[in-house]
Amino acid sequence: MEFEFRGKSEYGKWIEGDLICYKNGYYSINTGFSAYGYEASEIINRTKVDTKTIGQYIGLKDINYKKIYSGDIVRFFDLGVTKQIGYVDFRNGSFMIDTGLTTWYCWTDYDVEVIGNIHDNKNLLDFDVEEDK
Repeated sequence: MEFEFRGKSEYGKWIEGDLICYKNGYYSINTGFSAYGYEASEIINRTKVDTKTIGQYIGLKDINYKKIYSGDIVRFFDLGVTKQIGYVDFRNGSFMIDTGLTTWYCWTDYDVEVIGNIHDNKNLLDFDVEEDK
């Protein structure tokens, strides 16, 4: 599985790559490695991100081949019948979808589509997201 993270920069741009945590409490995302070595990469290719927006790639893609990250809002059909909307979170050791009423832990058989994220599109959910970060 790829270990990749996403976070929103102070300029409002989403950055994807390796997560770096510094002793001072700042987090940044490194988008690639420089030909000059790791130390240069850490300076050149990093972007400071808001810690509340950091989400991990869950190793799956949606029906449009878009990577799914924790914090994404997704639409799927429960047992192929009822349209559900929820957000992806990591709880109890696994990724799950919280719909406000139900928690789905085994959902890889459903056609899931990313329609937004909890940081930019909370209005897509009809319930409040508990952010404990």
